Amino acid sequence: MADYASSKVEGQRVVLFVCTGGSIRSVFAAGFFNHYNENGLYVAKNAGVKAAGVAQRYVTGAIELMAEKGIKMSGYVPVQLTPGLLEEAWRVYAISMYAAVKLRMNRSVDAKLSVVLDFKSPPSQDIAARRKIRDGLEAMVLGILKELGQ
Repeated sequence: MADYASSKVEGQRVVLFVCTGGSIRSVFAAGFFNHYNENGLYVAKNAGVKAAGVAQRYVTGAIELMAEKGIKMSGYVPVQLTPGLLEEAWRVYAISMYAAVKLRMNRSVDAKLSVVLDFKSPPSQDIAARRKIRDGLEAMVLGILKELGQ
């Protein structure tokens, strides 16, 4: 099982998870993908359409919740969605409606945009809601990996 911080190697296909701030939902999805992925052909990255200015406390909370699942993600910082990330992506998953709307404005993404899932942003202090979203995203990622033959 790969470390979350896996970086792209020549020939790999990047699976990009995009949410609004890039601090919770896409962190969970990419973290699970890279943790469970056993095929070196794929690597996950994540980004937010409004990642600039995201409070680090949200990221820290997501990292702590992933640690509960045995996934280490220390040192992670929110990543702003860029044209370069979109170009690099083989497949894009929008996991918030706001991200889906923003991605659909970019015609070059249409062929890569695989799934739009509306995982609502959890209330900032509601740990139970965050765990529920985390666990839902884990199930989604396991389904994606199954589709990819794993």
